Amino acid sequence: MPHPKIEPNGSLMLAWQVKNRHVLVVGGGEVAASRVYHLLNANAKVTLIAPEIVSQELQFRIDNGDLHKVCVRDYRTADLTMYEGEAVIPDLDNLLDPDYAYIDDLVQSRRFALVLVAINDHVLSRQIYYQAKYLGLMANIADIPPLCDYYFGAIVRRGFLQVMISTNGRSPRMAHLIRNLIIEKCGFDDPEFKIDEIVENIGKLRAMLRKKVDGMDETSINSRMEWIKSVTDMYSLHQWSAVGEEHLKEILDYYPEQPPVDLLSQVSPPDLSKLSFEVS
Repeated sequence: MPHPKIEPNGSLMLAWQVKNRHVLVVGGGEVAASRVYHLLNANAKVTLIAPEIVSQELQFRIDNGDLHKVCVRDYRTADLTMYEGEAVIPDLDNLLDPDYAYIDDLVQSRRFALVLVAINDHVLSRQIYYQAKYLGLMANIADIPPLCDYYFGAIVRRGFLQVMISTNGRSPRMAHLIRNLIIEKCGFDDPEFKIDEIVENIGKLRAMLRKKVDGMDETSINSRMEWIKSVTDMYSLHQWSAVGEEHLKEILDYYPEQPPVDLLSQVSPPDLSKLSFEVS
């Protein structure tokens, strides 16, 4: 089997985890509101700094108590370290449990995971970017791709399923149009195509498998990964959306062997031809 061809000049597509972590947003307009929306969906603790709240959506989220902290004033350099306090440098070669707890606290409660700037001041935006870089923080300056460590893409979200379409900063509008095309052609809004339940059920099976085979050695990990991959491919999308807890337990009982292909035959598939992604 040939190795995949390298296609350079892309972005490294990651699902960045900011749950319960501080994120700084500078700006009070519609772009800032969009950034805050996506951050709240990821359970981030958002600190907003802006001399004026222009966006009605942003004001709504502030009034609703969704943000961790709001400062209606001009940005200050000290804002990038507002939660850090006095630093303690542990012995990194001999870390003990108290050191792990300190580092967890530093990451979760005292340091910004991301910095996002959405203001109409190019000089200040550039300054904030380089201040963040000096402090080792990942930053995004809206609409200035060279000053972005990461991009926002167009998102398709259905429960735990998230699909991001990125043009690597070339054309956010085109990414949005392609997003709408994917929703239409792949039937994500079709009530018969329960994508959120598909992801939920396979996620439950993975969790049950990890509980049954909890080894962290390479053999156990590879065994779990190969088995769940084969089983996922074995049944149709409709079958995965319709299985119940008893089906998942029955499937798991066959581990490490594969369950029979007809195990879920009682779940009759609907016509899924409309879910093909063909663009004329």
